[in-house]
Amino acid sequence: MEEEGPHTESADTVQVLTAEKLYWTGGSYLYAGPGRKPRLLKQLESYLNRELQSISSTEPNLKELKLQVYRDVFDCFIKEFQTYQPLLSAIKKEYDNTLAYQQDQIREQGSLRSHLRLVTEECDKKIQARLAEEQTEIQTLKRENQQLQKHVEDMRESRKAVQAVVDRLQSELSNQYLQFREEHDARKLLICQLNDLRSCFVKEDHPADENTEAKNHTELQHALKVCQEDLAKVQEELNNLKAEYWDVVPLRNWNTQEQIHKQTLLQLKNLQGDFDQLKSEYDTLRELHRRDGVQTETDHSISGQMDESVYRGQNQIQSDLLKVLINADVTESGTLTAQEFRAALSTAFPLKSDQAIDELVASAYRKLSSSCSDTISYQRLYSLGAEGRNGEFLSLVKKQSLEERRLYVSQLRKQLGNKGQVSVSDLHGTLMRTDPALDSDTLDWNLSLAFQVKKEELKHCATPLDTETILHCLTVADISSKGPHPSKTDTVPSLQRGEYGVAVSVCVAGRFRMGDKPLWEQIGSSFVQHYYQLFDSDRAQLGAIYIDASCLTWEGQQFQGKNAIVEKLTSLPFTKIAHSITAQDHQPTPDSCIMSMVVGQLKADDDSVMGFHQSFILKNINDAWVCTNDMFRLAIHNFG
Repeated sequence: MEEEGPHTESADTVQVLTAEKLYWTGGSYLYAGPGRKPRLLKQLESYLNRELQSISSTEPNLKELKLQVYRDVFDCFIKEFQTYQPLLSAIKKEYDNTLAYQQDQIREQGSLRSHLRLVTEECDKKIQARLAEEQTEIQTLKRENQQLQKHVEDMRESRKAVQAVVDRLQSELSNQYLQFREEHDARKLLICQLNDLRSCFVKEDHPADENTEAKNHTELQHALKVCQEDLAKVQEELNNLKAEYWDVVPLRNWNTQEQIHKQTLLQLKNLQGDFDQLKSEYDTLRELHRRDGVQTETDHSISGQMDESVYRGQNQIQSDLLKVLINADVTESGTLTAQEFRAALSTAFPLKSDQAIDELVASAYRKLSSSCSDTISYQRLYSLGAEGRNGEFLSLVKKQSLEERRLYVSQLRKQLGNKGQVSVSDLHGTLMRTDPALDSDTLDWNLSLAFQVKKEELKHCATPLDTETILHCLTVADISSKGPHPSKTDTVPSLQRGEYGVAVSVCVAGRFRMGDKPLWEQIGSSFVQHYYQLFDSDRAQLGAIYIDASCLTWEGQQFQGKNAIVEKLTSLPFTKIAHSITAQDHQPTPDSCIMSMVVGQLKADDDSVMGFHQSFILKNINDAWVCTNDMFRLAIHNFG
């Protein structure tokens, strides 16, 4: 009914306008003259103003009411103009359709706006909740960060405290180590002094003095051992005192510690007095035995001119043997079984034959007159006889040592042959061929004894000496073989078939045990050491280890004969070279030779370090070991 109101008013207005038109006189209803409005226009304007003023601005559908007023005015206008009515009606209809479509769109968008409003509100709520959660997480992380920073600070403080403790412990350890080194050096010095004193004592041809010396030596050793134990106890007590009372000593324990300290000082003073007394006794005994020993050994020497180093060497052999026997006595009972005694002799004298070892064992039994017993009291072997002389056992040890030295000199004489004059290089090569196990220090010592010069002057000693003079100097000096000589073994250990077809290692004329280092390894190792020493220092001297039948394969090139091999080695294109041995292996061959394989590295001049492989075959010819076959290759691989 409310919507029909505007249409009713429009109809009334049209009727009024029609009535007025019928009674209009004096002018045109639709058209007017210049300067005047038509009557229809005035009526429409009046109607429009009146209707618009009648609409309240608080109406909820204000826009629609105004639009309805304009629609009525336009309908009246269309009705008055009959000629344009179809066109204007079409225009009005199109506007109405468009307006209706727009209103429908507005209504649809209203529902979307409400939905959008709801979604917006939900998103705002979620954003606010997420912000609140992030704030909570941020606060939690801040608290954890603060806790971690506090923990880091605590760890730093703890680290500083631990570092302080470590510094203090390092300082204490350094002091303890210095103290230990001082005591260790003092002990070594004391042992060296005692060994020197022991080496100066002569035990032959003076029964009473020798007997007194042996007894005093045992007593002094026991006393020295007791003094060392007491000194160790005192040092341990002192270390405990330092550990327990390092910073502050409680007052209640001061008197006790002071008393203990005085007692410790008194004990130390007593020990020092005992040590001084022992040292004075040793000095006295050394002087007495040196005077008596020189006269005794002078009568016993080969030519009356025996070098004093011979006596020292013999005494050193006896001292070393006693140390080996003491080490073998694990029960510290002073006795060894026959098997243990034999094993100890083999350890002390690795180059002696089984026959020589058997002679020493038999001599020990005769000395103790207890051949029926299975144990040997090795301490009694060092006691002197009724006349003050060494017993049969020690005399046999000295006798075997002298025989070994004579045999060694005779082998050197055989190697030198009929040479009238011998130079340092000649004797050097002869010694290495005769005894390949000689080390460089022992070799220089033997050369200095032969030419009667200091070891430092050997390089400048160019004057050759007579063969007999050199052999005489070596005969009266303390020299001995350091490794197995061909004359003692005639051949290196070879492999023979045992009863069950297993290869067993035997030695034809010498002594070899599976527990010892094989003879071929001793000879092979000595040869390898000697070869590379000559190669690195003077390759021209390598001719002494080859013979005319020797063959060399150097990087695929073949050379035969001593001269061709030496010419090749001396013509190699470098001025200096250094070898470093990584590993070496040695084997005996069925024809009594030794095959050696060496793996190592070398550096020539300024070139980079390279690996190499080298193999040797050694053969005993005329009581000398020579190289019959030599093969060399650089370890250069081409995997292309």
